[in-house]
Amino acid sequence: MFDPREHGYIPVGPDDTFQHQCAMCGECCRDVKDCIMLDSLDLYNIARLLGKQVTAVITEYTYPLVFDKGFPYLVAKTRPHRDACIFLRAGKCSIHGANPRVCRLYPLGVYPDDRNPQQLNAMIVSKRQHHFTGRTWQVADWLDNCLSAVDREYIPKDAVNITRIAPIFRRANKRNPENAVLVSAHFKYADYDTDKPFMPQYDRNITRLLDVLGRIAGGQNTQIVELV
Repeated sequence: MFDPREHGYIPVGPDDTFQHQCAMCGECCRDVKDCIMLDSLDLYNIARLLGKQVTAVITEYTYPLVFDKGFPYLVAKTRPHRDACIFLRAGKCSIHGANPRVCRLYPLGVYPDDRNPQQLNAMIVSKRQHHFTGRTWQVADWLDNCLSAVDREYIPKDAVNITRIAPIFRRANKRNPENAVLVSAHFKYADYDTDKPFMPQYDRNITRLLDVLGRIAGGQNTQIVELV
């Protein structure tokens, strides 16, 4: 069960209020090394905005980290000066029309309820007190303002799918770590066509990922080029 308090975050309810007004200063885009996690939907949206393939966005703007047991995830690259986000240009976000969900929601974050994934719980993730000034927001209104319909469909579905993928990935990772990581990265993040709707592709990719990881976990000696 995810407990935001264990990570230093403050849980808030839909009727709670907080103050926040974006000053367009770029401060929340600095000192963010390893912090801006980009999920499948983020990468798809950024690629559409920039007119690039998702694989190009991954190569140019992200680098991989790993959760426990080796499962890969992607974060935005940063620039050397103050570890500023790679998308920060002249003090402004250059992808504001498709900025990642963690950025749109700031200073809040959301996570699916363990008992009911369709219910999104909120938490205050910022520890920078000077960001809590200006307009007063109700949490529910902030989430309505920041989350799209696709976000609301994707977030709980992805949380459930990760629990399905994790045990199979661990078995595959013991058999063939390189293939397990590569196929996970391919199907989870890269294999998207931005000319087509996101969610049907996501559902297809998760089905394929579970199948391929199952084959690796079962000991099939298949080359990575054949798997993808």
